[in-house]
Amino acid sequence: MGEHSANFYVMYLLTHLSGLTLVGLMISWLVQHMGGFSWSDASQNSFFNYHPLFMTIGMIYFLGTSTLIYRGARQLKKMPLKIMHAALHFLALLFAAIGLYVVFENHAVKNIPHLYSLHSWIGIATIALMVLQYVIGFVTYLAPGMSMDIRVTIMPLHRFFGLMIFCLAAGTCLLGLTEKAIFSISDYGKGGSSSGNLMNLIGVIMVAYTGLTVYLTSETAYRRKTEEEQTPLISRN
Repeated sequence: MGEHSANFYVMYLLTHLSGLTLVGLMISWLVQHMGGFSWSDASQNSFFNYHPLFMTIGMIYFLGTSTLIYRGARQLKKMPLKIMHAALHFLALLFAAIGLYVVFENHAVKNIPHLYSLHSWIGIATIALMVLQYVIGFVTYLAPGMSMDIRVTIMPLHRFFGLMIFCLAAGTCLLGLTEKAIFSISDYGKGGSSSGNLMNLIGVIMVAYTGLTVYLTSETAYRRKTEEEQTPLISRN
């Protein structure tokens, strides 16, 4: 990376700071303006609030961190990076699964139809693609048996769909934030709402985090040097 290293690490730090700020502001918004958190009653907003929280942590922060791990931890060997990448992706899926459980449980208790909105349709499609991406990535790059030619052929598609899924996740969360504001913030359309303004700020930071992550991942000057190291995670004995 050479002369680009200083620029990269400054932007890498800004990216993670924006991601952590996003999560912190989401928690603050949900606690201060949306009723906080509680598992005791699935019909309450305090139960539903786990949905935007877990989706933001999983589908945005963990998925973004997983995407950046090959850039930010470039000093490590390939195998530890593969394991970290897969582990963060798994955490993203785990948090997304809990977020899905919350919204389905809340809708069932309140007799609200499931999967009626654009937000829900794109969200389900995005999570399905995340699962498919994880399975294909694990089979291709961590499990034994896949030839080097197939790995090299699939890698551009793996990178493309990884970024596409991340952008879809961000778009889905932005749709969900707007939906939440319309349903839950009575004066959102009148302007000047502190809750609405904080939610808008969360959306702006989410866009910034997404854009920075995509840029750092796709900029060729920041790409990690390739290694002659293609050992599968599960070796044959």
